[in-house]
Amino acid sequence: MFVHGVVLGLARHGIHVTVVCPEHPIDDFLVHDLVEVRPILKEATSRPLTIYEQMQNRCRLAEAADDVDIIWTIDRDFPVPARVPVVLTLQTICYELELAGLLNFNWDALTVPSQYLFRIITYP
Repeated sequence: MFVHGVVLGLARHGIHVTVVCPEHPIDDFLVHDLVEVRPILKEATSRPLTIYEQMQNRCRLAEAADDVDIIWTIDRDFPVPARVPVVLTLQTICYELELAGLLNFNWDALTVPSQYLFRIITYP
């Protein structure tokens, strides 16, 4: 629900938002004239992604990144170089994907939900 609220809030303020996500039915509550949902990515659910699927995801992300002013990724790294700023939002660092997103360092700004997580990440 966090993402949906932010996306719709941005759209209500006149900002065009493109959501690139795994293949799934488009949520009705993301319907807005300024929100474009692209369910074009493969996601590892019952099995790991093949090398071809991983490369396909990267190509689709690179193509989508060509048309944006900023990239916002939540709990995951952005695995391709980008010409625009990448903002990483981490809700935790307890899991592999989140930790990989943090340690990939392919982000320009980092947001976290609490001072506690901030202190853990910035601990010397």
